[in-house]
Amino acid sequence: MRSYRGKIYADDLVETIQKFKNDISDIDKKLCDDILVNKGLFIMANSLFEESIRELMNIVLTSFPEKLNLKSITISKKQICEIADRGYKVILEKELYSIFREGVVSQLNYLIEIICGIKVKDIDSNIKQIIEKCYEISLYRNALVHNGGKVSKDLYGKAKYYKPINQNDINFNTTMIKNFIFDYESFFNFIEKEVCKKFSYYKETTRIQKLKELWYRCFNSPLLIFENYWEIDIEHDLITGLKKCEKEVSLSSGETVYLSIWRHQYDDSFNTKEFLLCSIDYSIICDMYNVFTDVKFYYMSQEAERLNR
Repeated sequence: MRSYRGKIYADDLVETIQKFKNDISDIDKKLCDDILVNKGLFIMANSLFEESIRELMNIVLTSFPEKLNLKSITISKKQICEIADRGYKVILEKELYSIFREGVVSQLNYLIEIICGIKVKDIDSNIKQIIEKCYEISLYRNALVHNGGKVSKDLYGKAKYYKPINQNDINFNTTMIKNFIFDYESFFNFIEKEVCKKFSYYKETTRIQKLKELWYRCFNSPLLIFENYWEIDIEHDLITGLKKCEKEVSLSSGETVYLSIWRHQYDDSFNTKEFLLCSIDYSIICDMYNVFTDVKFYYMSQEAERLNR
C-alpha cells in the first residue's frame, strides 16, 4: 500500500478500481440464459461492488482519519484491547459498518465527498442518477436474498429507472444484469477520473521524495531534518553520503533505532541499534523496508561511488 497517514497516492485507489473492473468483466462474460446462474452472478457482482467501495473508503480513511463522519467515537472495553492490537483500524471498521448500514446512497455520496471533496448538493446530475440506479439495484439484491426472488414492496414502490414490469417473480435475465453492471462501471469510471485529477502517482514520484516522505513518517523530532543527515544529488535523484549530526543525543529510543536502520541500510558498516519490540512501531518498520526496496536504497552508496569514479 503506497498511501500513508496524511498522504494518498492515486496508485492504491486506481488499483482497487481496476481490479473491480476486471472482476466485474469476468462476471459479465459468464451471464447466460440460465436464470439460476444469473442470480448467483448478480449476487457476486453486488458483493464485489460493495467490497470495492469499502476498500476505497478504507484507503482514504486510513490516510485521513479526520475525514470520519463522527465528531466523537464511543469505544467499548473489547475494542480498547483490539486497538492495542491492531491500531485505529478498529475505529475505521466501526465507522464503515455504520456507513454501510445507512444504505447505498449514503455510501456513494460519502465516498465522493472523502475522495473528490464534492458535497452531496454539488454532485453532477448524471452521477446522482447513477447513484439512484445503484440504489435500485440494491433493492433487486434485497428482493432476491430476502424475498425469494419476488418483487418486494420496496422495489415496486421505490424503483424508477428499473421499475419491475409486474409484482411477481423477477426475471434475472442477461440484459438486466448487464445494465446493472454498466451502472456499477459508470460510477467507478467517474471515481477513477476524479482520482487521476486529484492525486499524484507514487510511481511518478522521485526516489528522494519517496525517502523524504518516509523519513518524516519515521521521525517527528524537529531535530531530524532530512537534509541535515544526508548528502543529496538532485540531478541523479540519489543520496550520495551520510552527514554527521551532533543533535542525536536528544532522540527518543525509537528514533535512535530507526536512524540506525536507515544508516545500516545505506552503509552496512553502521550497526543497527538493539531494541525491544515495545520501543518501535511495526507499521513504520514495514513502511521503511517497503520504500527501501522500492527505491533500491541499499544500492545508493555503490551508485554514488560509481558516479564519483
